[in-house]
Amino acid sequence: MTQDDPFEQSEILREIDEGNDHSNLARRMEEAGYGPKTRSSAADVLNRLKAQS
Repeated sequence: MTQDDPFEQSEILREIDEGNDHSNLARRMEEAGYGPKTRSSAADVLNRLKAQS
């Protein structure tokens, strides 16, 4: 129990690497409300379904 978990460490490093990679910058900016939306979110789909019923 006192030893570090190698799987957890690899997950932490993967998340850090994703943050440094600029390939998801457009998606993150869109989710933050900058620029036009290029894809539907789960909330958009739920709102459409609620409007139909």
